Amino acid sequence: SSDVCSSDLCIQSALLYTNSEGERRIRVHTWAGLTTQNYNDIIQSIDVQAVTSMLSHVAIEHALKTDMTEGRNKLTAQCQTVVQAGNVAPNCEALQFLPLYIMGMLKSPAFRASNDISVDMRAQIWMRLATLNVSQAAAYFYPRMMSLHDAPEHCGLPDADGKVTLPDMLNLTSESMQQDGVYLL
Repeated sequence: SSDVCSSDLCIQSALLYTNSEGERRIRVHTWAGLTTQNYNDIIQSIDVQAVTSMLSHVAIEHALKTDMTEGRNKLTAQCQTVVQAGNVAPNCEALQFLPLYIMGMLKSPAFRASNDISVDMRAQIWMRLATLNVSQAAAYFYPRMMSLHDAPEHCGLPDADGKVTLPDMLNLTSESMQQDGVYLL
């Protein structure tokens, strides 16, 4: 239609079917998405956790079709591509965190290049990753760490809605930790 802006991409599909009562029906699905030619807008809109989940699925599929080394190589190549893209858009927060998640993938039992993980265990991990939602998959590759020894008073207790407040997430670095601290990973 003429009122649609040229930066929208519209896709419409129609399905003609017969219901159980013999009536002919048409089901129409319409999807619209914004488009841009501005590279920085595209890069800034990246959802790091969704990309992490997608990359793990792609790497698993590639490893199944070829071998584990090729699956790891695919992840490494993706990481290099992300770092190169980060040089073009240096202020993009998503591109700064994506290599961190990819490195977490490479070190995880799902993709680690070692013989200490049996084929059955790796298959179980891959099946688990296939069923995790986006935030769970991201937490698997970059676990959350919380400091318990200095948690605020309200943390760990249910609020008025019954939700338990957790302490703030810390970076997974030695600088975030104290020798005598207690942490939950």
